[in-house]
Amino acid sequence: MNDVLLALDKLDYSYEDGSFALKGLSLAIRKGQRIAVLGNNGAGKSTFFLLCNGILKPDKGAMSYGGKTIDPRKKQDLMGLRQLVGIIFQDADHQIIGSTVESEVSFGPMNLKLPREEVARRVDQALQAMGLTEHRHRPPHYLSGGEKKRVTIADILAMEPEILLFDEPTAFLDPAGVRTLEGLLSELHQQERALLVSTHDIDFAWRWAQRILVFHDGQLLADSTPEQIFADGPLLEQAGLRRPYLYDFTLSLQAHFGWPPDVWPRTTTEIEAYFKANSANASSR
Repeated sequence: MNDVLLALDKLDYSYEDGSFALKGLSLAIRKGQRIAVLGNNGAGKSTFFLLCNGILKPDKGAMSYGGKTIDPRKKQDLMGLRQLVGIIFQDADHQIIGSTVESEVSFGPMNLKLPREEVARRVDQALQAMGLTEHRHRPPHYLSGGEKKRVTIADILAMEPEILLFDEPTAFLDPAGVRTLEGLLSELHQQERALLVSTHDIDFAWRWAQRILVFHDGQLLADSTPEQIFADGPLLEQAGLRRPYLYDFTLSLQAHFGWPPDVWPRTTTEIEAYFKANSANASSR
C-alpha cells in the first residue's frame, strides 16, 4: 500500500533577481507522519511550505499528490492542492479576515461551493475541535493571541486537509500555550493527518518529531530520524543548529551511568520511567 500523500521531485524556486530560494528539492510526505522542519532564517523553510500549498509555483521540477501529477498552471489542480494541504501561518492577524469567528471558519468551505449543510457541519466540527464554540459569534480581533491562533487552525481544519503545515507555531507562546499546542498536535496525529512544523525550538523538535528535515541556503541538507540528525556534528555545525538539551543529558547518562546506547528518551518522564522500571527489575532479582 502506497501511503505517500505529497511528492516533490527536483523542485527549484528562485526570486525575481534570479537567486535561488530552493534548489533540487526532492522528498515525499507520508500519511500520519510528524515532521519537524529545521534551519535558520532564510534557509528555505517558508518557501518549502508555500510550494507544498501551491501559493508559490516552482520554476522547475514535478509535484504529485496521491500519485496524481499536480500542474501548477491549472487552477483546478491548485485548488485541489490547497484543499488537501493546509498552512497555518505564524502571525494569526495576517490570516484572519472574517467579521466573526463563525464567518471566518466558514470562508474556506463556502469557497469550495459545498452545500450549506456540509459547510455548517465542517464549521461546527472545527470550532468544537479548537474549543471555540462559545466564541463563534465574537469578532476575532477581540480574542487573545492564543485564541486567534486556534481560529486560524480551525480555518484549515474546516477544509479537511490531509497535510497540515505549521509555520513557527510555538513563537510567542508561553509554556502553557506550548503544552496546549502539543496536545492539539497529538489529537491531529491521531486522525492520521501528516503534520509538518517549522520551528526554531530544537527541544520541541526532539520531543515531538518522528522525522526531521534540515534546510540550509535553499537546499535540503538532511532528512532522517531525530537520533541520526543530532548525532551528526558536522551537519549541525553547517546548519547552525545545536543539540537538544535532553539529547546531551542522555549522552552524559551513557558516559557515566551505563545508560543503554539505543535508548533515547524524548522527555524527562521517559527517563524517570526507565529508572523506575530498572530499579524494580533489579530489586526483584
